[in-house]
Amino acid sequence: MKYLKLYEDFSQNSPIGIIDSGYGGVAILKALRSNFPQYDYVFLGVSPNKTLSKLDFSESKVLVERGLQYLTTLECQTQLVACNTACTLIDNFPNNTINLIKETIDYINGLDYNNLGVLATPVTINSGIYQNELPNVVSHSCDSWASLVEEMRFNTPEGIEIIKSDLNQLFNQSDIDTILLACTHYILLKPIIESLYPNINIVSQDDVMVNYFSSHQITSSNGRSCRWLTCGSSGEFDTEVKELFGITTKSEQVII
Repeated sequence: MKYLKLYEDFSQNSPIGIIDSGYGGVAILKALRSNFPQYDYVFLGVSPNKTLSKLDFSESKVLVERGLQYLTTLECQTQLVACNTACTLIDNFPNNTINLIKETIDYINGLDYNNLGVLATPVTINSGIYQNELPNVVSHSCDSWASLVEEMRFNTPEGIEIIKSDLNQLFNQSDIDTILLACTHYILLKPIIESLYPNINIVSQDDVMVNYFSSHQITSSNGRSCRWLTCGSSGEFDTEVKELFGITTKSEQVII
């Protein structure tokens, strides 16, 4: 009976695993924890120094695959790839893995819009996935936006000018009524964009994932815990998560 009890405890430990290259996925996790605090979560940042969009294709793909395998060893029966760039790298998603891009496309298809402006990293834009799967799309590659977030420069005068310039380039293409922020880093830029274009509908992927979790049965243990893992410096991770999101973490550095 003693061994049976140990097995039962182990089988009930199935946190939701969330994987990203940097800090965009933290914005997704923050929204999920706010709306679904009963679940257990594990966050894994797989890229120690820079976002996946700055790495070469093969290196990025290996990091994502190893990260998903690592989450499996932690009994994460539901896994979310909270990075658009990472989603473009995976050929076949495991059954237990939530494809952020697929769910975003499904969400957008349920909206009423005329012209959709997609803002994303060069890798995501060059993949053509949103342009090919959604109607009436114009797109623009925001080369610097993820770095603005990672380096915490997005609220500086220089950062705001870069954001303005990219938005102008997008709006010069078409009469856009809805914007999709197709990079989880860009969730942090939503207030700036809203202040610049108050009449534009903005879709960010934290809202997409909250909607998904609300309408699907999610496999997770209900311990209200959150474990933070990073392949980089745990001290740097904790400091930057605190500065960006106001969240106090005690992360663990891991090798995947």
